[in-house]
Amino acid sequence: VVNPVNHAPTASNDTGIGLEDDVQTGNVLANDRDPDGDELTVTGFTIDGEAYNPGDSATIPGIGTFSLSADGQYSFTPEPDYHGPVPEITVTVSDGEFSTTSTLTLSVTPVTDITDDNVTLNQDSTITIDVLDNDSFEGSPVITNVTTPSHGTVTINADGTLTYTPNPGYVGSDSFIYTVESPEGTLETATVTITVNEVDIPNNPPLAENDSNEPIEEGSAATGNLLGNDSDPDGDTISITQYSIEGMSGTFKAGDIVTIPNVGVIVINADGSYLFTPFDNFVGEVPTITYTISDGKGGESTAELTLSVAPAQPFSPDNLWNAGDLSLLNKFVFPHLIEVENEIIRILPLLKVVTEINDLDSISNLEASVFYPIMKEVQRIAQLKFFVERLDEMLTEYLENYGNEDTEFDRAEIAYIQTWLGQLDNDAQLMMQRFNSVSGRFNEWLEYLYGQMQHRSQKLKNTDMVV
Repeated sequence: VVNPVNHAPTASNDTGIGLEDDVQTGNVLANDRDPDGDELTVTGFTIDGEAYNPGDSATIPGIGTFSLSADGQYSFTPEPDYHGPVPEITVTVSDGEFSTTSTLTLSVTPVTDITDDNVTLNQDSTITIDVLDNDSFEGSPVITNVTTPSHGTVTINADGTLTYTPNPGYVGSDSFIYTVESPEGTLETATVTITVNEVDIPNNPPLAENDSNEPIEEGSAATGNLLGNDSDPDGDTISITQYSIEGMSGTFKAGDIVTIPNVGVIVINADGSYLFTPFDNFVGEVPTITYTISDGKGGESTAELTLSVAPAQPFSPDNLWNAGDLSLLNKFVFPHLIEVENEIIRILPLLKVVTEINDLDSISNLEASVFYPIMKEVQRIAQLKFFVERLDEMLTEYLENYGNEDTEFDRAEIAYIQTWLGQLDNDAQLMMQRFNSVSGRFNEWLEYLYGQMQHRSQKLKNTDMVV
């Protein structure tokens, strides 16, 4: 009788591949053999050096859960959103007498949990998008970042939605990318494509408010800007297109220099600036001026400018100075220095009008409406020259009487003022000489004088600060 000899079983290695968030199953004994036809069973398995018995459930931190039965049937459940390799599993197979081992290698293939989004809205409106609604993350994913769209803005809201606002008036396509982090730390990105539809938005006309100036003194000019208190509900840029004058026929374009008979000369520019110069000896109400503003899109509105001229208050410094009364120095010298400065500033806009007449070659080419007010300023400059000379005499007298006493002024301050007065006197003489030359060209010297007067004005402000 021949006794049979038992042979060890033969176990083959196994592999398995599954998708993210899917359970993988199989049987490790399906490809194993026993030469003697003995029944094979699984007697244990090992993961990362830790041994388990058949039927045990092994938790692999951050990866998943694995179980294997004695009949070879296994199951692996990956952690939510996990993808990648699974630690190798060593399986022990036995025929009841002899044992052998094999390996089971598993891996998880990633899948996209995030989905692109498409939305549509009208121009000049906003839209809130629940971009996570069509995504398939496990747990509670979080939006961690959004890129900046080309034609609008996007914000992340506390509830996980996104709010998109297109740029004002924009119509067309736009897009941005958002990033989501899963509870396990996995990052995924998707694109939101946006279509902004055009809608008809009615244009609202601008709002024009009436304007008025405090009465100006006879011989003075009135300036200002008519658009300062006007506005447009749609934020459009507004400008003045035309104006009309009570008692005069027709309308005048912005920028036209208009002579109001027996009253004066006025010009209103598109940017709202205006200059009114009354004729000599005119006192009273200026005819009402109605101007039209436009938003450039068909919307218009009108308002009125009212001006008046009050009688001039004559200025004579001779009776205001008394060498024996120191208090008069404070009350007279510096206030009237400021008056000189204000006179200079007042005539500058009119001089600037002349410099902007590009085709002006000489005084003989001036229209009467421009020439007359300029020649009137020559007379005022002569008056300024007289005031300058008188102030200089007063300061000299002060030094002679009180130069050695402890007063509010010292010699350096008064000398500074006298230097400024001398420079101003030179400028006034230069201005009169130029005006009196009927063949002289305007542009170069007027631009030079305009800069010089600004320079003197700044020095005066510095002087005023030491008082």
